[in-house]
Amino acid sequence: MRWSALVSCLVLAACATQQPPAVRSSKPASGEAATDASPAPGAATVLPAGLCGFAAYLSQPCENIPPARFALVLHEGQGVDEQAAAALTRSVAEGSTLGLPVGYPFVVSYDDLPRADGRRGLAVVAGLFTERSHAEAFAARVVGASIVELATVDGGHSPCAGSEDYSKCEASTYTAVQMQRRAPAYAKADLEALEQRLNDLPWVPLGQAFERRRKALEQLTPVCIIEAGAVSITDQDNLYGFSRTYAPARCAEGEAAWVTWNATRLESVVTTTNGRVQTHQVVLVECDSPTLEVRPLGDALDSSRILLAGSCGG
Repeated sequence: MRWSALVSCLVLAACATQQPPAVRSSKPASGEAATDASPAPGAATVLPAGLCGFAAYLSQPCENIPPARFALVLHEGQGVDEQAAAALTRSVAEGSTLGLPVGYPFVVSYDDLPRADGRRGLAVVAGLFTERSHAEAFAARVVGASIVELATVDGGHSPCAGSEDYSKCEASTYTAVQMQRRAPAYAKADLEALEQRLNDLPWVPLGQAFERRRKALEQLTPVCIIEAGAVSITDQDNLYGFSRTYAPARCAEGEAAWVTWNATRLESVVTTTNGRVQTHQVVLVECDSPTLEVRPLGDALDSSRILLAGSCGG
């Protein structure tokens, strides 16, 4: 199916470095962005929060953003079970009280943001930097944080590229699913039935298809509500079970469920341009061409979000 020319819109170019963010005047909900008060010291040297330079499909919003060479890390974990995910969630909640630059902290797997030493695991990131000296200056005000040197990549990073057994590699490659906003989670069987019903409907342009799905989900009973900042861990084989429509997650009681992809921070970057904070997220890939959703950073989706449709040949 061709998606080119389905949606047309204008997007401001992302700035090369994160603009000075605001420091919270009171403790926010986990995952909520800072919005007022004075700039955090040294914030101008912090890169936008996300995988610029490492996620190839983010090349458009990351065009003027250099890849990070160093990460300031609040917490690291080697496990991939529910206990490990709970520890990451707690660290995100704690990091959200530190007055970090907007978009931070965020959780990432070293499979997606590789370390220079090749060590694997998952991390809560408080800042990304091009220079070690910038990371060191910022680390001075974040108690207990450590500096991690990142691998140098060229044109994006794919952990299973060149693997002799791609499926086996994906099954052992892990990704952190961090909730950007509080959202309902659904049973897999319910979503499979819903998607089948949607597929049987007449074709509509991409934006209308997204809206049709949103309205259909309103009629579906969720198995739970997952809070902003909550973290789940999944392998990449499971991650794309619904392409980029839904993402795997877990309810607070441990039940497996799925949330809408755009309720998470998967394949995204948070930028600030002229004081406007936006999330740019890959929400569809066809013919190796991404469609991005651009929306305000926050707990809810609103009418100001836009879709940038990729061009799909054939």
